[in-house]
Amino acid sequence: MSLSSDKADSTGLDRLIRMIDTTPYFQLPLFKRRRINSEVSFPWVKVVSGSDVNHLIGDDIFGAVLDEASLRGRTKSSAVKQIHEIFMEMRSRSETTFSIGGKWGGFSAIAATAGKATSFVDMQVQRAKRGDANFFLVEAAMYDVRPESYSKERFDIFVGDGNIPPFICDSPGQDVVQAINSIGEVVDQFLIGRPFLVVHPPVSLRHFYEEDIEYSLQNLSGITRTGSSLFVPNAALINKMFSSDLRYPTDIFLSDGVPKFGIYDTLLPEELIDEDMVNSVYAGEPVYAHFDISRVNDATGFAAVFLSEEHRRILPVLVTPIYLDRSKPGNEIDQVKLVGLVTALYRIGVNFRMVSADGYSSEYVISRFKLLLGNDRVCRFSLDKTPAGYVTMLNFMKLGMYRLYRIPRLEYELENLVYDSYLGKVDHPPNSDPANPVYWKDVSDALAGASFHLSVFEDLSYESLSVQSEVEKARSLRSVDGDEEEGEDFYSGLDGGDDFYSGLDSGVEQPVSDDPLDRFMKSIMP
Repeated sequence: MSLSSDKADSTGLDRLIRMIDTTPYFQLPLFKRRRINSEVSFPWVKVVSGSDVNHLIGDDIFGAVLDEASLRGRTKSSAVKQIHEIFMEMRSRSETTFSIGGKWGGFSAIAATAGKATSFVDMQVQRAKRGDANFFLVEAAMYDVRPESYSKERFDIFVGDGNIPPFICDSPGQDVVQAINSIGEVVDQFLIGRPFLVVHPPVSLRHFYEEDIEYSLQNLSGITRTGSSLFVPNAALINKMFSSDLRYPTDIFLSDGVPKFGIYDTLLPEELIDEDMVNSVYAGEPVYAHFDISRVNDATGFAAVFLSEEHRRILPVLVTPIYLDRSKPGNEIDQVKLVGLVTALYRIGVNFRMVSADGYSSEYVISRFKLLLGNDRVCRFSLDKTPAGYVTMLNFMKLGMYRLYRIPRLEYELENLVYDSYLGKVDHPPNSDPANPVYWKDVSDALAGASFHLSVFEDLSYESLSVQSEVEKARSLRSVDGDEEEGEDFYSGLDGGDDFYSGLDSGVEQPVSDDPLDRFMKSIMP
């Protein structure tokens, strides 16, 4: 089975026919196969191909293989629904027909490339890795399937464990060494204790792993990472965003940590803001904000952030989901309160440089914000139409730029976001019931939008920030090794001045890719 009949034939039935035709037994004149290519038929079993649930109806299905590779290139929601229906039909028809005493004698399988697994496949992989007895996972390395094609000499690679990234064992980077040392171990000791996380590719393939280790682990070593289609490739990046010494800027009690701004809810916008708590981290810097607006089913997401001159980190004025009490009939998000929230922040001195909202039902708030702040500080902005916002946010995450208070809803959203490289879109997994969703991207949309505005107005290119990051690492290493003299300004030695950033922005435009998605594909994802 596959989503296209051509794919089902070429990867399944046609291959089986070729295997049968090259078997010596079936080359004997008495047993030669009849030249029929639409099915393989024996007296006791028949093998057919198909691409739709209807192709499974009417037969006693003993077992089936779903080739999921052709899911790419189709509209995501419909494709995921279709492939889920095929898989469920395969399993249910086999289990209900070929079970005795509750024991199933048949099988159902999914074949997928490890580096191109979709959210549907990820869910099945997670069940297998959690120990579900009904699921069995086989990770097949290309070089083990056809060992005669590669050199016999091997080298070792640590595949990563969620905290320590993948690395070639005989040449770990300084970042890896520091990360391993931080848990009280040296590299050799670390590897000896984790042999199950080390793979052994042929030396003849080493250049692929040196060029792109994540891509090669998935496509050559067959490492099926749980969440391989996730937008944020490493959960450690999410945890690094939050600082335990920052708190949500209000002392009022919030149900589930989410303020309720419905038209029939009693919470007022000004009650959400404690001026002293805001001013404990904010000192008048330009603030960039974005609303992901909703009405009933989804939460509204809001993020207002700024670049701290002191820490050179992105700090929050307010980042929050905003919801409503759904038990009240006719309740919906009150856009007057959304305007009131920005107004309350403005009145206590928040210097808004840009406030935006997505296109959904945003006419009212956009017009009110323009009256409050002026036309040049307000715009309509959609993350679905401008994926560079998510590229920017992920770049900031990789560079450790965020310093936010802990936001459980944002953590959950980031952990579940998926990226479809074919459609070029970041989204949450599909919800089976849109009226009661379990996946969202409201706060992450808000943070991505605010981050995009900040990067544009503060001229923070990924390239310049990467240079800064490398300089800080080098300075840290010099300090640890005792090579840096007391009082020495390491930054000034690089750019000839006291201000490191002035060296980066001295009238020369920094090199930035013309296509943010192209840069994203090359530097962020496999």
